[in-house]
Amino acid sequence: AESAERCVSIPHSWARHSQENIGKSQACRAASERQCRGIADLLRACANEMWSQFIAVNAAFAARIREVTDVRNGLQAQLQGTIQEIADAERSAAQLRRAIEDKAAPMKVALTRLEKRARRQDMESCNDTPMIALQREVADLRESLSSLAHRLKSVESALIKLHSNRDKLESDIRVKENSLLIDVKRCMAMRKAPRGAQQLLMQPRRAMP
Repeated sequence: AESAERCVSIPHSWARHSQENIGKSQACRAASERQCRGIADLLRACANEMWSQFIAVNAAFAARIREVTDVRNGLQAQLQGTIQEIADAERSAAQLRRAIEDKAAPMKVALTRLEKRARRQDMESCNDTPMIALQREVADLRESLSSLAHRLKSVESALIKLHSNRDKLESDIRVKENSLLIDVKRCMAMRKAPRGAQQLLMQPRRAMP
Protein backbone atom coordinates (compact mmCIF):
# COMPACT_ATOMS: atom_id res chain seq x y z
CA ALA A 1 0.00 0.00 0.00
CA GLU A 2 2.80 2.41 0.84
CA SER A 3 4.47 1.67 -2.50
CA ALA A 4 1.17 2.08 -4.35
CA GLU A 5 0.39 5.38 -2.66
CA ARG A 6 3.61 6.87 -3.97
CA CYS A 7 2.46 6.08 -7.60
CA VAL A 8 -0.94 7.70 -7.26
CA SER A 9 -1.14 11.08 -9.00
CA ILE A 10 -2.56 14.06 -7.33
CA PRO A 11 -4.94 16.52 -9.08
CA HIS A 12 -2.18 19.01 -9.73
CA SER A 13 0.17 16.47 -11.37
CA TRP A 14 -2.77 14.91 -13.24
CA ALA A 15 -3.80 18.28 -14.63
CA ARG A 16 -0.21 19.09 -15.61
CA HIS A 17 0.18 15.70 -17.31
CA SER A 18 -3.11 16.18 -19.17
CA GLN A 19 -2.05 19.62 -20.31
CA GLU A 20 1.25 18.20 -21.53
CA ASN A 21 -0.59 15.52 -23.49
CA ILE A 22 -2.89 18.13 -24.98
CA GLY A 23 0.11 20.28 -25.93
CA LYS A 24 1.90 17.34 -27.52
CA SER A 25 -1.26 16.43 -29.41
CA GLN A 26 -1.69 19.96 -30.69
CA ALA A 27 1.98 20.15 -31.68
CA CYS A 28 1.72 16.85 -33.53
CA ARG A 29 -1.43 18.01 -35.27
CA ALA A 30 0.21 21.29 -36.25
CA ALA A 31 3.27 19.44 -37.56
CA SER A 32 1.01 17.09 -39.49
CA GLU A 33 -0.88 20.02 -40.98
CA ARG A 34 2.42 21.66 -41.96
CA GLN A 35 3.54 18.43 -43.57
CA CYS A 36 0.24 18.08 -45.45
CA ARG A 37 0.41 21.70 -46.52
CA GLY A 38 4.01 21.30 -47.65
CA ILE A 39 3.11 18.14 -49.58
CA ALA A 40 0.16 19.93 -51.18
CA ASP A 41 2.39 22.88 -52.15
CA LEU A 42 5.00 20.51 -53.56
CA LEU A 43 2.35 18.64 -55.56
CA ARG A 44 0.96 21.93 -56.81
CA ALA A 45 4.45 23.08 -57.84
CA CYS A 46 5.01 19.77 -59.64
CA ALA A 47 1.62 20.14 -61.33
CA ASN A 48 2.49 23.69 -62.39
CA GLU A 49 5.82 22.53 -63.80
CA MET A 50 4.17 19.61 -65.62
CA TRP A 51 1.52 21.92 -67.04
CA SER A 52 4.12 24.49 -68.12
CA GLN A 53 6.19 21.80 -69.82
CA PHE A 54 3.08 20.40 -71.46
CA ILE A 55 2.18 23.82 -72.87
CA ALA A 56 5.79 24.44 -73.97
CA VAL A 57 5.99 21.10 -75.78
CA ASN A 58 2.64 21.74 -77.47
CA ALA A 59 3.84 25.17 -78.60
CA ALA A 60 7.07 23.63 -79.92
CA PHE A 61 5.09 20.97 -81.78
CA ALA A 62 2.77 23.60 -83.26
CA ALA A 63 5.70 25.76 -84.38
CA ARG A 64 7.46 22.76 -85.90
CA ILE A 65 4.29 21.67 -87.71
CA ARG A 66 3.85 25.18 -89.13
CA GLU A 67 7.49 25.26 -90.19
CA VAL A 68 7.34 21.87 -91.91
CA THR A 69 4.02 22.77 -93.54
CA ASP A 70 5.44 26.01 -94.92
CA VAL A 71 8.51 24.19 -96.26
CA ARG A 72 6.30 21.47 -97.75
CA ASN A 73 4.11 24.06 -99.46
CA GLY A 74 7.17 25.85 -100.81
CA LEU A 75 8.55 22.58 -102.15
CA GLN A 76 5.24 21.80 -103.80
CA ALA A 77 5.16 25.21 -105.47
CA GLN A 78 8.75 24.71 -106.63
CA LEU A 79 7.84 21.26 -107.90
CA GLN A 80 4.98 22.70 -109.94
CA GLY A 81 7.35 25.24 -111.43
CA THR A 82 9.89 22.51 -112.22
CA ILE A 83 7.21 20.37 -113.88
CA GLN A 84 6.17 23.36 -116.00
CA GLU A 85 9.80 23.98 -116.96
CA ILE A 86 10.16 20.31 -117.92
CA ALA A 87 7.08 20.55 -120.13
CA ASP A 88 8.41 23.74 -121.77
CA ALA A 89 11.85 22.18 -122.31
CA GLU A 90 10.32 19.04 -123.80
CA ARG A 91 8.29 21.18 -126.22
CA SER A 92 11.41 23.13 -127.14
CA ALA A 93 13.34 19.89 -127.70
CA ALA A 94 10.55 18.53 -129.90
CA GLN A 95 10.51 21.76 -131.92
CA LEU A 96 14.28 21.62 -132.35
CA ARG A 97 14.10 17.99 -133.50
CA ARG A 98 11.39 18.89 -136.01
CA ALA A 99 13.47 21.83 -137.22
CA ILE A 100 16.49 19.55 -137.69
CA GLU A 101 14.35 17.03 -139.54
CA ASP A 102 12.87 19.80 -141.69
CA LYS A 103 16.36 20.92 -142.73
CA ALA A 104 17.51 17.39 -143.53
CA ALA A 105 15.65 17.24 -146.86
CA PRO A 106 16.90 20.62 -148.18
CA MET A 107 20.41 19.67 -147.09
CA LYS A 108 20.19 16.39 -148.95
CA VAL A 109 18.89 18.12 -152.10
CA ALA A 110 21.62 20.77 -151.99
CA LEU A 111 24.35 18.15 -151.49
CA THR A 112 22.97 16.07 -154.35
CA ARG A 113 22.99 19.11 -156.65
CA LEU A 114 26.55 19.93 -155.66
CA GLU A 115 27.63 16.38 -156.34
CA LYS A 116 25.90 16.35 -159.72
CA ARG A 117 27.42 19.67 -160.77
CA ALA A 118 30.88 18.66 -159.57
CA ARG A 119 30.83 15.53 -161.76
CA ARG A 120 30.12 17.15 -165.11
CA GLN A 121 32.00 15.66 -167.99
CA ASP A 122 34.28 17.23 -170.58
CA MET A 123 35.52 19.98 -168.26
CA GLU A 124 32.12 21.62 -168.22
CA SER A 125 32.29 24.79 -166.19
CA CYS A 126 30.62 24.28 -162.79
CA ASN A 127 32.28 26.99 -160.70
CA ASP A 128 29.61 29.48 -161.67
CA THR A 129 27.08 31.57 -159.83
CA PRO A 130 24.62 28.69 -159.16
CA MET A 131 27.51 26.58 -157.84
CA ILE A 132 28.62 29.36 -155.50
CA ALA A 133 25.02 29.84 -154.36
CA LEU A 134 24.69 26.10 -153.71
CA GLN A 135 27.89 26.07 -151.70
CA ARG A 136 26.69 29.06 -149.71
CA GLU A 137 23.34 27.36 -149.16
CA VAL A 138 25.02 24.16 -147.95
CA ALA A 139 27.26 26.17 -145.62
CA ASP A 140 24.26 28.03 -144.24
CA LEU A 141 22.34 24.79 -143.76
CA ARG A 142 25.29 23.18 -142.00
CA GLU A 143 25.71 26.20 -139.73
CA SER A 144 21.98 26.19 -138.97
CA LEU A 145 21.98 22.44 -138.26
CA SER A 146 25.03 22.81 -136.03
CA SER A 147 23.36 25.62 -134.11
CA LEU A 148 20.14 23.62 -133.78
CA ALA A 149 22.05 20.54 -132.63
CA HIS A 150 23.95 22.61 -130.06
CA ARG A 151 20.73 24.11 -128.74
CA LEU A 152 19.10 20.68 -128.66
CA LYS A 153 22.04 19.31 -126.66
CA SER A 154 21.73 22.22 -124.20
CA VAL A 155 18.00 21.65 -123.84
CA GLU A 156 18.51 17.92 -123.28
CA SER A 157 21.16 18.64 -120.61
CA ALA A 158 18.77 21.05 -118.95
CA LEU A 159 16.04 18.39 -119.09
CA ILE A 160 18.31 15.91 -117.30
CA LYS A 161 18.94 18.45 -114.53
CA LEU A 162 15.24 19.33 -114.32
CA HIS A 163 14.27 15.66 -114.01
CA SER A 164 16.90 15.23 -111.28
CA ASN A 165 15.58 18.30 -109.44
CA ARG A 166 12.02 17.01 -109.79
CA ASP A 167 13.00 13.67 -108.26
CA LYS A 168 14.77 15.42 -105.36
CA LEU A 169 11.79 17.70 -104.75
CA GLU A 170 9.38 14.77 -104.77
CA SER A 171 11.64 12.91 -102.32
CA ASP A 172 11.82 15.96 -100.03
CA ILE A 173 8.04 16.37 -100.18
CA ARG A 174 7.57 12.72 -99.21
CA VAL A 175 9.91 13.22 -96.25
CA LYS A 176 8.01 16.33 -95.14
CA GLU A 177 4.67 14.53 -95.53
CA ASN A 178 5.96 11.67 -93.39
CA SER A 179 7.19 14.13 -90.75
CA LEU A 180 3.79 15.85 -90.68
CA LEU A 181 2.07 12.47 -90.41
CA ILE A 182 4.21 11.55 -87.40
CA ASP A 183 3.87 14.94 -85.66
CA VAL A 184 0.16 15.59 -86.36
CA LYS A 185 -1.44 12.16 -86.55
CA ARG A 186 0.76 10.25 -84.13
CA CYS A 187 2.41 12.58 -81.62
CA MET A 188 -0.21 15.30 -81.20
CA ALA A 189 -3.07 12.79 -81.30
CA MET A 190 -1.47 10.88 -78.39
CA ARG A 191 -0.72 13.96 -76.29
CA LYS A 192 -3.13 14.60 -73.42
CA ALA A 193 -3.05 16.83 -70.38
CA PRO A 194 -0.86 15.42 -67.58
CA ARG A 195 -2.97 13.07 -65.48
CA GLY A 196 -4.14 14.76 -62.30
CA ALA A 197 -2.34 18.03 -63.06
CA GLN A 198 -5.53 19.97 -63.69
CA GLN A 199 -7.22 18.50 -60.62
CA LEU A 200 -4.24 19.44 -58.47
CA LEU A 201 -4.21 22.97 -59.82
CA MET A 202 -7.94 23.34 -59.17
CA GLN A 203 -7.78 22.14 -55.56
CA PRO A 204 -8.00 24.98 -52.97
CA ARG A 205 -5.13 25.52 -50.57
CA ARG A 206 -5.58 23.97 -47.15
CA ALA A 207 -5.60 26.53 -44.35
CA MET A 208 -3.91 26.00 -41.05
CA PRO A 209 -6.41 25.43 -38.18
